[in-house]
Amino acid sequence: MIAESEAVMASWRMTGPVIATLLLPILVMIWVGLPLSGSWVEWGLRILLCLCFAVAWSMIWPTVYLGYIWQGLVYAGLAAAVFIAYRRMQLCPPTALQIGNIVLLLACIAGLSRCIVKTAMGYIAPPNCLSLMFPFRDGTYNAFNAAGSLFTNLHRVPNQKYGIDFIGINRLGMQAANPFSNRSSEYAIFGATLLSPCDGIILRAHDGEEDLSAGEIPQVNTAGNFILIRHGQYKILLGHLKKGSVRVAVGEQVAAGQAIAQIGNSGMSTMPHLHMSVATGGAPNEPYDGIGAAFVFDGRFLVRNSLVRTAG
Repeated sequence: MIAESEAVMASWRMTGPVIATLLLPILVMIWVGLPLSGSWVEWGLRILLCLCFAVAWSMIWPTVYLGYIWQGLVYAGLAAAVFIAYRRMQLCPPTALQIGNIVLLLACIAGLSRCIVKTAMGYIAPPNCLSLMFPFRDGTYNAFNAAGSLFTNLHRVPNQKYGIDFIGINRLGMQAANPFSNRSSEYAIFGATLLSPCDGIILRAHDGEEDLSAGEIPQVNTAGNFILIRHGQYKILLGHLKKGSVRVAVGEQVAAGQAIAQIGNSGMSTMPHLHMSVATGGAPNEPYDGIGAAFVFDGRFLVRNSLVRTAG
């Protein structure tokens, strides 16, 4: 019974975000495009709602589930909904329903505006960011969880404040050709070669954990197979690596750009990705101890949905 329940939860972890990515903008389009019996004020508020939703959607919602085509369709659909509302508008004296809709529109606009401002504040790079080398050589990668905003970075542990989850994407901007797939091997990043982002010394190197199906989460072993690198006063965690792929050992000196492992889906990971975080202080060999530190690649502070295209 427990195994069946976990299987259902694993399936929902994969299908839930995809369904939400489909339904949320469609519901907004339907609401905005409803017949308008009211005033120009209400129509203007519908335009403003669409603009706020489009901005929030691009800043906050991950694009890797359905890719570039769906993103374009969302923006086109919002514009079409506004036009349809305009064509179906019938001016009439204010009614209780119209006033209620205006209040609801204002509340949604205020809520979205607050989310946008909070997210934008987290997109500002803090001073003295650590400069690192990007850890991949080939492909296109999306920063899934990133930046300092709670809306775009779900890492809640203090030393993970600026941690980034990297997702590999295909030509359509999707993490897998089948967005509902639970086969880790079908994800673009699975098996990708991981490069050391800096010169340093290996503090810990853990291997042997199984690569899980997408959506499956164990109760222990947060980082799965991982590598912890000491670089000056910083320690850099690279987690969720592929079983049997770790190529370094404790005490080994590594150079920036050196191949050190491959990306898998081990540990507490709903889908294949690389977790990368930087911390200072705390116990030297503990990956989840210390204070989180911000980092950049070639001076670029990555935020949610930032794309990095690399060539070998």
